[in-house]
Amino acid sequence: MLGACTMLGFGKKSELQKRTEALAQLRSLFLMLRGELQHGGTPLAEAFGEISERVQPPFREGLQTAVLLMRQRDGKGLEEIFEECFMQTVKESGLYREDKKRFCRMMGRLGYLDLQMQVKTVELALEELEQEYTAAQEEYRSRGRLYCCMGVMCGLFLTVIFL
Repeated sequence: MLGACTMLGFGKKSELQKRTEALAQLRSLFLMLRGELQHGGTPLAEAFGEISERVQPPFREGLQTAVLLMRQRDGKGLEEIFEECFMQTVKESGLYREDKKRFCRMMGRLGYLDLQMQVKTVELALEELEQEYTAAQEEYRSRGRLYCCMGVMCGLFLTVIFL
């Protein structure tokens, strides 16, 4: 009983850590995108293709699928494309549903702007991600320890009750 409750606490802490790591990956994805747009002047589909080779799974698969859909040119906007790709492929990333929706909205803003505005949009997205990442780190530090302690305490409590 004690072990099971302790593992639940450590599992919740692990979920917080996965989210923090996923937000860090998203941040690096946007940094790469900014670099591709600023210095390479690369079109979005090509930029996402280049970036997909440098990011870790599950974001790699999501970007590769998005690139394929972008090249089909079936009239879908970027937000729709990224919702279709990322809601499925990034299920195990640790991101909250709101994080995924926010990411898709950020990507949707890129599709119909000139290069200079795309760079500004990426910079705004980076600022938002930085705030979210900082909040996630703080949540991990404060709640991670709490979850571990609560798991142990709950296990001890249940052990005493059942004795």
